[in-house]
Amino acid sequence: MKDRKKKDSRIQLRRMLAGQGVWFALSLVSSACATLFTLLIPIVIQVTVDSVLRDDPFRLPAMLVRWISQNGGRSYLQSHLWICAAAVFLLALLNGISMFGRTYSSRRAAEGVAKNLRDRLLDHYQKLNYAEYHDFDSGDVIQRCTTDVDTIKNFASMRIVELSRCVFVIAIASALMLSINTRMFLMTTTLIPPVLVVSIFYFLAVEKRFLAADEAEGEMTSTLQENVAGVRVVRAFGQEKEEVKKFNAKNEFARKMNQRVSDSMALFWGLTDAAGYVQMAISTVAGCVMCIRGDITIGEVIVFATYANMMVWPVRQMGRILADFGKSKVAWTRLYDVLSRPREDMSGDMGFVNGDIVFDHVSFSYDGKHEILHDICFTAKKGQTVAILGRTGSGKSTLVSLLARLYDPTEGKILLGDREYTSLSKECIRRNVGMVLQESFLYSRTLEENIRIGKQGATREEIEQAAQLASLTEVVETFPDGFETPVGERGISLSGGQRQRVAIARTLLRGTPVLILDDSLSAVDTATDAKIRTALQKRQDSEGCTTFLISHRIGTLMRADWIIVLEDGTVSQQGTCEQLLAQEGLFRDLYEIQTERIRQGEVTA
Repeated sequence: MKDRKKKDSRIQLRRMLAGQGVWFALSLVSSACATLFTLLIPIVIQVTVDSVLRDDPFRLPAMLVRWISQNGGRSYLQSHLWICAAAVFLLALLNGISMFGRTYSSRRAAEGVAKNLRDRLLDHYQKLNYAEYHDFDSGDVIQRCTTDVDTIKNFASMRIVELSRCVFVIAIASALMLSINTRMFLMTTTLIPPVLVVSIFYFLAVEKRFLAADEAEGEMTSTLQENVAGVRVVRAFGQEKEEVKKFNAKNEFARKMNQRVSDSMALFWGLTDAAGYVQMAISTVAGCVMCIRGDITIGEVIVFATYANMMVWPVRQMGRILADFGKSKVAWTRLYDVLSRPREDMSGDMGFVNGDIVFDHVSFSYDGKHEILHDICFTAKKGQTVAILGRTGSGKSTLVSLLARLYDPTEGKILLGDREYTSLSKECIRRNVGMVLQESFLYSRTLEENIRIGKQGATREEIEQAAQLASLTEVVETFPDGFETPVGERGISLSGGQRQRVAIARTLLRGTPVLILDDSLSAVDTATDAKIRTALQKRQDSEGCTTFLISHRIGTLMRADWIIVLEDGTVSQQGTCEQLLAQEGLFRDLYEIQTERIRQGEVTA
């Protein structure tokens, strides 16, 4: 199992890096060139001090020594010291160009990785099995798609290149120093192994703290998102102080978790800073002593002192690189937790045929233990209006979710005509089953754009027709900008009934042969309810649409062709209005209660 997860994780990483390999390779080549040019500058200075200003022989490749001899030798360079300065300048210029190439290519690669990752995250999140959404808070998902992606992007843009630079500096500088003096090389690198060991232990210790800090920030973001989305509820119940208190607690916990990370970093940087300065002191003292003894030259002391400084800091950086690797590893684990979740299986036949819908001994459980629906049996004839009645928690919304194949039955089967529902692809079913939920979600766009979601490319005439069916036209006419009126986030500028009518218009625009209204007329007044039901009945009669209607209004229920009564997840009654009125049960109880209230003038039909 672990091996399979590791393999899948590597596959996901390769997909994330798709198309960015050239830029990463270019950044590594540029980093190697920049390191080489940087390390050659002390060599030029050494040659200038020892072999130009003094009389030591040139310790250079034979080809360079011949070229210097052929062009005037030491005396010519002594009288033209600008040549040595020009060599340093040229190397510095080449180093600058290489550094630009390194930064440009690594940043470009990192941005490409971040884009790939965000695209894959949203695409995968949109296509998860519906049940998987219960495991994610929206704030935590936002945290993963922003902060965690940025963590990986920053590691890819800076730390990978820094790691390559560390390797190049240590490898090239070690080779150059060994070619000059082995004893001095050992003195110069005395503290590098201990610093490397400390860096590894630091990485192992700080990784868990990074995970705790990241999860704490995710909880804080979720709390903030809930407060922003539910600000009207907070104000309505006067819970501002309590919500601020709740957020402050989450914020304080996140601060503590991040402070633990900062404490670890402060300790590490303090120790490695001290080690770096001690290493430079050891190199300087040892170099001076060996120079006085005549074991090395002044120029070589300069080279070793410079390389000591250049080598200690990269090794010190290894701690930061390892820490950021740990942070990126945590971020990737959280992202992979989304990417590894199973997608919906969209396979199946695309040939939807409008016909009778049969529930044949259907049972369903969310967790595999507690059944929400048990042994449901009924038939919805093509073109009928089927009303579903039941107390809260009886399984009404779950039943219609099975119709839209948000879930599949755990037992039994659903038939469309003589075909099993699960033989059709989910895409096919959702193209042909329109669903209006009780809580109508609207985007922060105009009325027209929200309705057009039901059918991309719809004309204004089609949109107006759908709005007319949903009794939305008279509402739109009261707005100065008509269909171009922005509705605000989640439709905050509209009333509950107006939002429901926009959602109904959006679904009707699709013209699906099966329509589900999940208590989606609850927020409209009874007169508007009657107008919408009349319009839907005309559409149903002309197009043969099958409608499933969840409602508690007796006037709505009585106009249905078939009524199903759910109690505790089972069908306790079903039949026509007249048949159910003749039986004792929930429908007749509801009828008598509402009829009495109508008679007393408390409610309208």
